[in-house]
Amino acid sequence: MADEEHVAVMQLAEKFARQAARPNSLFVIGAKHERERDACWILLQALGREQTNITSRDNPDCEFRLDGQRVGVEVTELTDERHIRRVMRGRPSDVTLWSDTEAMRHLQACINKKAAKSWAEDETKWHRRWLAIVCDEPHLGTSRWSGMFEAARLNRHWFDRVFVITYDPGRSRYAVCEVP
Repeated sequence: MADEEHVAVMQLAEKFARQAARPNSLFVIGAKHERERDACWILLQALGREQTNITSRDNPDCEFRLDGQRVGVEVTELTDERHIRRVMRGRPSDVTLWSDTEAMRHLQACINKKAAKSWAEDETKWHRRWLAIVCDEPHLGTSRWSGMFEAARLNRHWFDRVFVITYDPGRSRYAVCEVP
């Protein structure tokens, strides 16, 4: 990463850190189910699908019907947890700029953790099983994820589809890329 890019990323990270209650995260404290629904809504919008009947639940986090099939979606977050803990405690902290290898390792760990849940064991109940991973790390946008996916393959386990949802601060909107 060029020095100018590093400085820009750090400035953006500092801006996020100054804002209250992790606003760059979909998982604002106290609104877990609402934010999980938000993640599903963002995902479906990116896929060009209108969906208003997204139900919050546990195991999976959300469900909805799509093309007559029942879809269960687990939603999780990929972030630099150490950085977030420090910021929430009012301590200075730099965002860790993960290498491609580190980012893929963290992403695979997210997939593995969610794949260990038992909700999808009843294959007759869910026609489709999806995983939505929200990643609001400012240096990990969709173009970078797409490039990493071309270079390495991940184990999706029993998930039919796995998506990474990122925030594009330049466009002030979320974007989605699918794990092949």
